[in-house]
Amino acid sequence: MKAVKLLLLGLFGGFGCQTPPAVQNPAPAPLPRLKITDLAPREQPAVQVQSAFAVIVWRVPLEKMQDLPRILPMLSSKGITFSDPSAFESNGLWAAAGTYDLAESVLSALEQNGAKRLGTKKLLIFQDYPEEITGFSVETGQTLFYFTADRIPAGKQVPGGRMSLMLRAKPDTPQRGFVSVRIEPLFQPPAAGYGRTGVSFFESLSFREGRLLTAMTEGDLLVLASPKPEEMSVFSRFFSAPAAKEPGMLLFLIVCQKAGG
Repeated sequence: MKAVKLLLLGLFGGFGCQTPPAVQNPAPAPLPRLKITDLAPREQPAVQVQSAFAVIVWRVPLEKMQDLPRILPMLSSKGITFSDPSAFESNGLWAAAGTYDLAESVLSALEQNGAKRLGTKKLLIFQDYPEEITGFSVETGQTLFYFTADRIPAGKQVPGGRMSLMLRAKPDTPQRGFVSVRIEPLFQPPAAGYGRTGVSFFESLSFREGRLLTAMTEGDLLVLASPKPEEMSVFSRFFSAPAAKEPGMLLFLIVCQKAGG
């Protein structure tokens, strides 16, 4: 429990404190406290961070992952909108949300069921620009297989590029202090962003089958995992854990640390 309390203090003590991503190795010691101005790009010091999120990456044992909804009953999917609920479930995906007061019980439940914290990634959102939660490279000519509603298989052949699980957030104008959050799988072909000049003739692909939308305020939690991974679904690769002595799958615990300007 002491470790849980220390983790909570580090996460909710302000979004200027950051632990660098470390999925392959145990999380290193926290860096000295930073100001948000220290994190902003030097060439654009006036750019305002509209929202910020911490993504805590956990490795959960396979035998526990399938029982995730039972392990985390304090979380709920009621406040989450899925673009295609049937397809989301058909691809083995699961998401649930909660508030800050549930954080300690969530972390305790994960630790008691053998989950290991691998690291924390910071997402700083500028003007609705999306940030990657996780992703992997796609070879040229590969077909991305997944399921539509009612487990109907589908596939899209793509050029080389990157498959990402992206998070987009923007201030919710009617509800001050909230951000509208959108998470979805996105394929992006090689372009200038990959160190090349010019524009790809193949457009980016967004997959509504793995898309969710919700509203979050500071301290809110969102868990995203794959309790029943589908080998035929490309989305399952987002949750593939790095090599370890015990098999497991990744779980992403997303914490809203700043909502709106």
